[in-house]
Amino acid sequence: MATRTQIYKEILREYDALRTEQAAKLRQRKEEIYRRLPRVREIDETLSMLGVQTAKLVLLKPGDMQDALVEMRAKQKELQTERRMLLESIGLTPADMELKYVCETCKDTGYVDNVPCTCLKQKVMDKLYDQSNVRDIVKVENFDHFDVRLYSEQVSKKKAFLPEKTPCRFCVRRWLLWKTSLMGGRTSCFTAQQA
Repeated sequence: MATRTQIYKEILREYDALRTEQAAKLRQRKEEIYRRLPRVREIDETLSMLGVQTAKLVLLKPGDMQDALVEMRAKQKELQTERRMLLESIGLTPADMELKYVCETCKDTGYVDNVPCTCLKQKVMDKLYDQSNVRDIVKVENFDHFDVRLYSEQVSKKKAFLPEKTPCRFCVRRWLLWKTSLMGGRTSCFTAQQA
């Protein structure tokens, strides 16, 4: 049985493999696009060098900084517009030239601002669940297979209140209402008055 630390390390390796795979797919997409539209490669190279050229100009002529920035932004916009139009000519968008993530929130790292993302928490729960060997049992032993007929309708003399079946029916009804509310998008708990 793996420890929690081992599970985290395994999941982080999975994230790393996923990011590596997505980066490889992006490289393949870009190479295919560059093959079909060589001008897009030229534009991308020009855009990446534009910032360096502007920084160099600002260092050499600090007084012309504002003009250099305005000129750089105008050139960037012009090149991005041309790039977008070229991509659209073959049925693509600029998004096709970017990494695709399974989880947009954490960008497939598992963390957002050093706080575990919900996708990481879910992966940990799934691993712990798999490790517990409960998954197969839950397929059969659940409320969908619950049989209230197994409980007596006779009042227990020792307990002297409701028959055993009454609380079971009440619990099953509440569970079904809760399950229905989750499917409807609500996650609030029910009170006894609502059940």
